[in-house]
Amino acid sequence: RALARPQAASRIADMRLDREVVAVAQELLGKLERNRRHPTFLKVFPTGETRSVTQAAYMTTEPLLVQQIETRLREVRDLPGIAVLADRLKERREAALANYARLGEARAAYRGARTEELLARDVLRDVLARNEGALLSLFPQQRSLVRAFFASDRGAQGVDEPGAAGLAAEKPQADS
Repeated sequence: RALARPQAASRIADMRLDREVVAVAQELLGKLERNRRHPTFLKVFPTGETRSVTQAAYMTTEPLLVQQIETRLREVRDLPGIAVLADRLKERREAALANYARLGEARAAYRGARTEELLARDVLRDVLARNEGALLSLFPQQRSLVRAFFASDRGAQGVDEPGAAGLAAEKPQADS
């Protein structure tokens, strides 16, 4: 749940970036009489389509591809308004990168919190095992009562028979 919001924001930013790439391509085509084979369009979009950009890996490859498109758009000098298209792409790309960074930070924080929780559980298990051992040595005749108190981690334990050989005859339990 801690990651749900940053993941959603990251996906939304990716969709917005995809839509902006398509919108820029459409506006560029509008300036080039809808000709996908126009040298200027092929200079900006070498494959002649946007799919190679919009379907790229959204946190790694896509921002680099969009940055290349921005650079190519800025190199086009003979069409008015091209710099505005490049600026729009840059704005969306930077917003997406900021969201990707926040998602990365949230993932790192989650992993750190999870690691701390697991370490704390290990410490707690060790303390409980020492306490169980101490109580078993203090009350060897009431092993089933002591084990019942500590049974939540291992499940139900068998009841010791009266007259059992004691601690030496019993096999040690492995922690899970």
